[in-house]
Amino acid sequence: MKKIVLIGSLLVFVFLVIFIVSSPKPSDLEIEFVSELESDHHPNFKACILREDGKLVLLDIEKKNNENIYLYALKIYDHYRNSLPLKYSTPLHGNFEVKKLEKKGKELQIELEVLYLEENFNLFLTALMWTYQSMGIEAISLKANREIFHLKKNEIINPEIETFYPEKATKQIIWYYQEEVILPVTYLHQDDPTGFLIRKIISIFPEANFTYETYSGLLILRIEDPRYEITTDVINCLTINLKGLGLYDDIVIVKNGLLVYNN
Repeated sequence: MKKIVLIGSLLVFVFLVIFIVSSPKPSDLEIEFVSELESDHHPNFKACILREDGKLVLLDIEKKNNENIYLYALKIYDHYRNSLPLKYSTPLHGNFEVKKLEKKGKELQIELEVLYLEENFNLFLTALMWTYQSMGIEAISLKANREIFHLKKNEIINPEIETFYPEKATKQIIWYYQEEVILPVTYLHQDDPTGFLIRKIISIFPEANFTYETYSGLLILRIEDPRYEITTDVINCLTINLKGLGLYDDIVIVKNGLLVYNN
């Protein structure tokens, strides 16, 4: 009996030694400092990723583990890049490890150790800011090795310059709703924002034309669509973008003489 007890005690001792040796040491663990992060109520989120045509687009992404949403969103650009849907990829040509992720109000503070970087880190930063702003974040302070980057909501994305004097231009974002994605485009121009927006959305229908009037917070838009190509989805795209201008309390849209929108 004593021999059995002795053997049993020896086995327990060996098991404890193996467990202690094999357990990760603090120096072996990835350092992630996460503070003031809300509980995870977001099974899905909109991520800004690269489409095959080289455009950054917003696509609904399913979160596939219980990791915090902000950390998961960051890791899709490296650690989880293979989980992205076909036809889409990360704009980051490189690898990183997360050293810090801290949320203070509507700002994120991030520290990365960049292990490898091939090109165009700025494209990754733009995509990251657009992903986080879809979650309500308005600013990011990001340290990558020794460099520090400060990002703000509505960073220039997929830029199109439509003026000879970009330094004097208005910066205007138009959101295009295309099947499963949203394509945001930053235009630099010197035109009236309302007319410019309507023209950009309507111009893909060559035979369509429009006129509009404004009266102290009221916009009345009249569209002639002889081929009946302008769908409800196009009207919805128009209204979302027009509301985004923040210029009008009431918007009325008439197409081919019929009222199609009135808020």
